Amino acid sequence: MGCLAGCTPTEKKEIIRISDVPYTVLSDSLGSEHPVTLLAYDGKVYWSGLIGNRVHAIDVKAKKEVCTFGRETTSPDGENHSLNVFLSTDGQVFLADAIKGWLFKYTLDSENTVKEEMVTCARDRGATRMTHLGKNHLVRLRPEGKKLFTITVDKQQCQFGTFPTGKKYKNALNLYQGSIAFNPVNHLLVYSCFFLPYMATYSWDGSKLVLEHEVKKDFKHRVVDGEFKAGKDVGWGGIELGLTRSHVATIYRDREVEGMPSTKNISYLLTAGSKSLFVFDYELNLSYILNLPFPIMRVTGDVKSEKIYVITEFENYTLLEIDLDDLKGLLKTNKEIKRN
Repeated sequence: MGCLAGCTPTEKKEIIRISDVPYTVLSDSLGSEHPVTLLAYDGKVYWSGLIGNRVHAIDVKAKKEVCTFGRETTSPDGENHSLNVFLSTDGQVFLADAIKGWLFKYTLDSENTVKEEMVTCARDRGATRMTHLGKNHLVRLRPEGKKLFTITVDKQQCQFGTFPTGKKYKNALNLYQGSIAFNPVNHLLVYSCFFLPYMATYSWDGSKLVLEHEVKKDFKHRVVDGEFKAGKDVGWGGIELGLTRSHVATIYRDREVEGMPSTKNISYLLTAGSKSLFVFDYELNLSYILNLPFPIMRVTGDVKSEKIYVITEFENYTLLEIDLDDLKGLLKTNKEIKRN
């Protein structure tokens, strides 16, 4: 099943697998552009592709795209490269260029008219992911930093966070690469490491991050020339994070159902190597494993509800909605659900 199922922080509970997962198709025609970002907030879903830094907004109720926005060139000097795309705590969309120090903020009104505002932010070549913690607080994932996260608090750069292995290595940039997402309702930041089976939650009080819970184990490894080399059985971490009101969903291979991957290609494993979603509570206890019939590329969640959204490779790129509240009734009536 993999470490994320076998290394939960509290005592081991039965594992519930659901294969007949109810879902709603919101769009089966996202086009041919490879989706790289998926976000959701209060009835709207946003996705962006690999080229052009354009964000597409989809109205969940209407099941249609209502607008697109973004930047063909990402900075005043005309350069064009990929940006961090993330949400503010009240649902505005940010496109951030940490290297150049530019932040583009997009606000949609009730008529889906888009307003763009450009502001400066601290330049940071070491930041690989960013998200918003409220007010003027941006958190940056910095795998090569002295600590895992950097936040500007009262104009001071403050560092927080613990590395998954507890140490920094020469290959930290790749080793600790991962996803971060913030739930402004319970004030928890969630981090998932790509290349090690590790997840953590941090509480945010407006001035500091405090480690609350971890999913981890002792990683079998060796150190070669200052680099961490994981053992062959250590496995991968969860890919992407979808936060709802009460749950954290991540894309992770359920080895007992899907078997071992047929390839060692990293790009495949990090984009479409799994058909399963592992769903945790915020204490990082595993609640469900959702086994879908098609590969999952992206996942996100809406912190105002229990709805998660996934982009799959079912024929074309397809956007689906899964309401975790629907699973409660399913658990009571469906005798086919597997429990281990």
